[in-house]
Amino acid sequence: MTLAVRGAIWPRSVHPSEDPVSKSEEPLRGEAAWRAAKQDIAARNEQAYARGRKERAAQDAAMRARRADAERRADANLPTQPR
Repeated sequence: MTLAVRGAIWPRSVHPSEDPVSKSEEPLRGEAAWRAAKQDIAARNEQAYARGRKERAAQDAAMRARRADAERRADANLPTQPR
């Protein structure tokens, strides 16, 4: 079924007085938009923190390995005690 509105023919399901966009597809407005943006930022921050922790752990492990190697080399060059 169609409706004629000012010379245009509209399908019944998309009448100009009806909102063709469902509620879930509408862009958020006001405080809801602010909260959504805040949650997006918090999620990105958490991802960045996790990435940073992972990178820092890798750097720390590499530093510990270098230190252990340096200590082993230094200990190998120590004089031995006479018996």
